[in-house]
Amino acid sequence: MKNKTKKNKGITLISLIVTIIVLTILASMAVYSGINAVNSSKLTAFTAEMKIMQTNVNDLYEKYKDGDEGVLSLGQSISGNTKAEETLNAAGIAQEEKADFRYYTNQDIVNLGIEGIKEREFLVDVKDRKVVSYEGFEYNGTVYYTLDQLPKGLYNVEYEDIDTSELKFDVKMSREQGNYRITVSNIQYSGYINKWEVRYQKEGETGWKISKDLSFIVEDKGPYNIKIGNNDIESASQIVAYDPKLVRKWTNKIDGNGDEEFLDVKETSDGGYIAVGYTTSTNINGLENKGGEDAIIVKYDANGNEQWKKSVGGSKDDRYNGVIEITNGTYIAVGTIYSTDVLDKNNVNIGHGYDLTFEFVGTTYMEASEGIIGRYDSAGNEISLKVTGEATDKYTTEQYREEGGTYYEEFDILEYSVANIIIYGINKTRDGNFILTGQKNVGVPSSFMDSGDAHAYLVIKYDEEGNKISINKLDMMHGTSYSIGIKEDLNGNYFDYGFSNDILNKELLRQKGIKISSDVLDVVEQLLLYDDGSYISLLYTSYQSFPDIEFRAISNGSNLGDTLNWEKDQADLENRIIKQISKSSENDFVAICEKDNNCKLSKFSVEDATIIEEYDIPTYENIYAIEEKEEFILLGTPTNEEGITIEGNSGAVIAKYAIE
Repeated sequence: MKNKTKKNKGITLISLIVTIIVLTILASMAVYSGINAVNSSKLTAFTAEMKIMQTNVNDLYEKYKDGDEGVLSLGQSISGNTKAEETLNAAGIAQEEKADFRYYTNQDIVNLGIEGIKEREFLVDVKDRKVVSYEGFEYNGTVYYTLDQLPKGLYNVEYEDIDTSELKFDVKMSREQGNYRITVSNIQYSGYINKWEVRYQKEGETGWKISKDLSFIVEDKGPYNIKIGNNDIESASQIVAYDPKLVRKWTNKIDGNGDEEFLDVKETSDGGYIAVGYTTSTNINGLENKGGEDAIIVKYDANGNEQWKKSVGGSKDDRYNGVIEITNGTYIAVGTIYSTDVLDKNNVNIGHGYDLTFEFVGTTYMEASEGIIGRYDSAGNEISLKVTGEATDKYTTEQYREEGGTYYEEFDILEYSVANIIIYGINKTRDGNFILTGQKNVGVPSSFMDSGDAHAYLVIKYDEEGNKISINKLDMMHGTSYSIGIKEDLNGNYFDYGFSNDILNKELLRQKGIKISSDVLDVVEQLLLYDDGSYISLLYTSYQSFPDIEFRAISNGSNLGDTLNWEKDQADLENRIIKQISKSSENDFVAICEKDNNCKLSKFSVEDATIIEEYDIPTYENIYAIEEKEEFILLGTPTNEEGITIEGNSGAVIAKYAIE
């Protein structure tokens, strides 16, 4: 028997369910497609109306350029319009850019005869050709107010058949955190493109670099080809030369019938400068010479105009070597006085009280001296004047041993020796106080030792009122030592630098990465300490067998105490003799150099001491760099500075230069 299968001409339940699901999916797809079509249509309308408005604003801008300033008053003021303020904020308009915006209502647009815009209203800045939708347009969850806010690809604002030969733009160069930035602005184009990119290329190089923000940083000197573009539209190239110059901004001087010299300078909180040094002249207005060298302090404003000057001194030689601003408008100057008749503002003699000169061996002498601290207010009035270092003609073995001496313990120097104090510098500390650095000399009878004297480190800390906080007793070991300066890192650690001819002290300097030779006199003259713990040191060397030969070297370490990253001497620097260095930024430092009997300002890379830039300058001696500004204060007595004449033997000249 054959089996027969019954054919069911109806629809099963499962088939029905599948059919319903398919139909539902198709229906939802149709709805989604319809919504997308509606959204796309709205986007098209928004883009079209924005382009129409932008075209008309471009026309208004052309009228404004032709002298019709009346177009700037079209529309309504946005003063007090909270909604306009909120819209401009949402559109990313900066506060300083809002002043020229006007509110164009729909009626204003009709009155201008602009067709193709239905109900949309705008905020317009004719001067900058900016158009902002007053209500904005929401698309896929984001509200757009300007054409350039739309994601790339959502619109095309190029006009066809536009002559790109008329595409023009301006280029300017500006200084930014130690670098030069080239910026494109004022783009002139009869069509409307809001998203331009800068394309640039240094001449001689292949390929073009692109910047999306209309600017770029330049590092290498030379000419650059610059053009702007958007997709297939591209301008002709402009050639811009990056060739910075060292420009003198101002110069001033203290000059009379004698000798003057500035030894230190600092920038002040009011944008000016405070300088210290000495003068021997008797004919400088406002300064009364007391005899020999008098210490001077001079305040200048930001433009180099002298605001006030004061002198301190007695019948012998006195000078200020260092200066700081301890608080806003309060200045502290420090130095050394040899005079015993130095008067403070109350005519009280603050001299060290004795006047002795000790002969060591034949023609070797040591004259009594003392450190001095002068405090001045913003108007140059003396706040206080006091001596420091405690020089005495009654210097005992016990005192000597206490304050650093270990070598000459076997004899009593009470009747033979004089201590004198020499202050080299001052450094402000992070806790608002300050530290003096220098040396304490102890005379030694020639019957005991031919060298004549011994030098001990002198490092003293004071509070901002000039009261002593502490003295750092550093062992002199088996030789002579002195401290030129001290630096403080971010952790409050102090790093002292200077000189020692002691073998063990030299080894300590070697361990700090400072170049030391066994047969020479080595002095670390300067130390630039960076926030990351790295440093640059300047070393001065005088060969004992050839004392007239000077040798300079610079070195860099990743940390004080670590090995060197690099080291350069005169031969490595193409026979440049570095006279002084100063920190310019985290990436470079500057120096005054001598090369081929010419004076130069050289900028070096911190990374490897390569010369980044170099400029010829008059014969200045000292340099103070204003960090991150590419501005420099130079001190010296230049013989070839244009516009400067010196009356006496030498004058204290201060000048400001800038790289522009």
